[in-house]
Amino acid sequence: MEIKESFADWDDDMMTRMSKMVRVTAAKTARQFRQHIEFSDSQQDCWEWVINNRRVIHDRMGQYEDPKDRKNGERYIAKSMSRHCNRVARQVKAAKTGYKTHDEFFYSDVMVLEILKFMGSGVRESVDELPSEVRSKRQSHPGGMDFEVMVADVEEALDKLETLDRSLVMRLYVEDEPIARVMMETDLSRYQVESKSSRALFKMLEYLGGESPWR
Repeated sequence: MEIKESFADWDDDMMTRMSKMVRVTAAKTARQFRQHIEFSDSQQDCWEWVINNRRVIHDRMGQYEDPKDRKNGERYIAKSMSRHCNRVARQVKAAKTGYKTHDEFFYSDVMVLEILKFMGSGVRESVDELPSEVRSKRQSHPGGMDFEVMVADVEEALDKLETLDRSLVMRLYVEDEPIARVMMETDLSRYQVESKSSRALFKMLEYLGGESPWR
């Protein structure tokens, strides 16, 4: 893979930061799955993820005046890259060991969004009305087939968010408020609303145990 050619438009600072992140993530993944994946293979997986997420990386790791914003952006990218490489390594491990993964239960970002939307609808009586991804995974939930248990999980994760983050998630995903109204009433820019709400959902997934490593 010609890394330099793929990122000819990136400055030296961005390339240095990204290269370090790739090395650290690949080394961590290779250590964790040392019997199944090599460092070089994990490093290539990292760079492939970077190539496919150039726009997200640019948005999250651009030149911010506030060092805190820059650090938060780097943390988000590092976690996302690590989760991707971990998923790939687990898939390689599963292929080598013959382990079956389809019955494991994990909350995905899509599932959490579906449950939040369903919470806002106020209609939970009919199983047929459950969101598609929830229907397909609910039987493997550790609490059984009760959809209310899954709603309680998401509500608990929601309660653990900071006040502003919880408010944004409620207004955007549960109450389905227009983003323009949320911007006006919170005095936040569109980027801030989208960024903060996205990070809030990521935090909820972490509280819920993380998204499926097999996806």
